[in-house]
Amino acid sequence: MSTDWRFALLGEKLSYTKSPDIFAAIGESLNQDIRFEIQDLSKQRLPEALYRLRERQIDGLSVTIPHKESVCSFVDRCSPEAETIGAVNCVVSDQGKLTGHNTDWEGFMEPLMSLAGRLTGGRVLIFGSGGSARAAIFALRNCIPVKEFVVVSRGLNRCAAVEMAAGEVTVRVLTFDQLSQETGILDSCSLIVNATPLGGSNHPDGGMLQTVLAGSHAATYYDLNYNDNNLLIQKAGEVGDTVISGKRMLVAQALKSFTLWTGVEVPFEPIYQKVFGPTNRQA
Repeated sequence: MSTDWRFALLGEKLSYTKSPDIFAAIGESLNQDIRFEIQDLSKQRLPEALYRLRERQIDGLSVTIPHKESVCSFVDRCSPEAETIGAVNCVVSDQGKLTGHNTDWEGFMEPLMSLAGRLTGGRVLIFGSGGSARAAIFALRNCIPVKEFVVVSRGLNRCAAVEMAAGEVTVRVLTFDQLSQETGILDSCSLIVNATPLGGSNHPDGGMLQTVLAGSHAATYYDLNYNDNNLLIQKAGEVGDTVISGKRMLVAQALKSFTLWTGVEVPFEPIYQKVFGPTNRQA
């Protein structure tokens, strides 16, 4: 069978990624041959990878950590959503012109829509201020009327970008040291989102977040990492929180990207189950 579509993922330290499995499942569902490449490369090599898309050597590019912000400088334009979020995770070529899109924000919402009632009017705490964190902020402010975002980051250099993603919703940006002085703030949140690599495949013990989250009882804990050995997810489940991993987000954003590249829509649940097994809303 000839290769019908060729896609690639740009990032660093990508041995953990499940994206090839997702696109293999998509190809199987459509009875099409899809080739999905993993390109572990530095920022300096981004123009080279984008040239391949511009010249139609490949049909679409996914982008992940740490290139979601950097790639914005190498495309011809960004979609309004990607512009507001300040990050791109999907690049589309139209007659050699490259457009950066953000499908993370739509993917982020997939497991949350059934919980919208309990999140409405609540406070959301987000660990991280990078592209994934801002996609989560953008998604929530557009889909669920939350009261406030509290963003916790190692530094305050991204305040303006966070505020742009938050729009009209009140946002506070704190360092971890400042968070330690805000007694009880974690328990006052209806949702806690971990949008950092801590807990992920390269840092499964959760690092400093293990201590920060100890004993918190937020209604819902959402960790954008999707590896099964994530200690933060395990600990959150032990204290009775509603726990969501990044598995459903990963599949949902990939399907949105696939549609942008090909114009073809693929049902979510069969792909999710093929990659991750029987549906579990908290998986």
